[in-house]
Amino acid sequence: MSTMADGIYSLEQVAKMLDVSERTVTRQIKAGKLKGFKVGKSWRFRAEAVDEFIKGQEASAKEDAAAEDTDDDAA
Repeated sequence: MSTMADGIYSLEQVAKMLDVSERTVTRQIKAGKLKGFKVGKSWRFRAEAVDEFIKGQEASAKEDAAAEDTDDDAA
């Protein structure tokens, strides 16, 4: 049986999933790049929000790589 909480992660879990520090995750929240919510003083994240963040990072990396290729061609 699936419950509403099945797709909810803590700050620590998200940091481990992304292989970054908890402080880095907090910075991404403050920058508006990762959506979360607080339960008391603790941050929580829906699986969908983490997936959206990852997709956004992948798109950004592709754009950066394309820009670097363009810069290399112009040089």
